Amino acid sequence: MAPDELVRDSLGEVLAGTLVVAWLWVTLTMLLAESHVRQAVIVFGVLLTGIGASWWLTRRCLQLAVAAYLAALSCGLAVAVAGTGRSSSLYYFAVALPVAATLTTGRGTWTAAVLLACLTIATARWGNMPVSDTTGPLLLLLSLAGTLWVGSRRLHTALGWALNMATQAQRSASEAQERRAEVRRVLKSLEEAYARLERANEALIYAREVAERAYRFKADFVANVSHELRTPLNLIVGFSEMIATAPESYRGVPLPSEYR
Repeated sequence: MAPDELVRDSLGEVLAGTLVVAWLWVTLTMLLAESHVRQAVIVFGVLLTGIGASWWLTRRCLQLAVAAYLAALSCGLAVAVAGTGRSSSLYYFAVALPVAATLTTGRGTWTAAVLLACLTIATARWGNMPVSDTTGPLLLLLSLAGTLWVGSRRLHTALGWALNMATQAQRSASEAQERRAEVRRVLKSLEEAYARLERANEALIYAREVAERAYRFKADFVANVSHELRTPLNLIVGFSEMIATAPESYRGVPLPSEYR
C-alpha cells in the first residue's frame, strides 16, 4: 500500500473517532455543565465543519484534507480552552500533536508544533490567562514534537523500506508473470510445431506407401508389357531378317536397296 493510501485510511479513522469523541463531549457537557453548552455546541460545529470539509477533500487533495482537519481540531481546542479560563487547559493543545504526526511527515510535525505553540500563546491572551502559564504547555509541545519526530522518522524509514520491498516484489511478480506468459507461448508454439510434425510424418508415410505402390505397379506394368511385346517383336525381327537375307523366299521379288 502506498503512503498516501495509509494516510487516507488513517485520516478516515481519525475523522470517525473525532466525531464520536466530540459528540460524547457535547452530550456530557449538556448533562453535567449547562453553563458551557453554548461553548460545546460551537466546538462541535467547528469540528463537524472541519470533518465534513476534510472528508470531501479526501479523494481530491489529501494534503488539503489533512490541513482542514488539523485546522478545525486546533480551532475547536482553542475555543474549548479559552472558554474554560483555566491555564491547565492549555495542555489540551498537546492532543493535536500526535494526530498531526500520524497524518504528516516529520516536517509537518514540527510545523504543527510551532503553530500549536503560537495558538497556545494566542489562546492564553484571549482567555485573559497569564503568559507565564504557557511555559509548561510550550515545553510539553516541544518535547512531544521531538519525541514524535524521532519516532516518526524511524517509522517513515521502515515504511520506505517496506514500500521499496513491496515495489520490488510487485515488479518481480510482474516479470515472473511475463516470463510465465512467454513460457506458455513457447510451449504452445512447440505443441503446434509437434502437431505439424506429426501431420508431416503421417503425410510422409502415406507418400511412401503411395510411392511403393506406384513402384510395384510400374514393375508389374513393365513385366507385363515386356512379356506381351517380346513375342510379336521377335516375329517382326525374324521376318525382317528373312526378307533381308533371303529375298528369294519373298515370292522372288528382289528387295529394294533402301529396305535392305
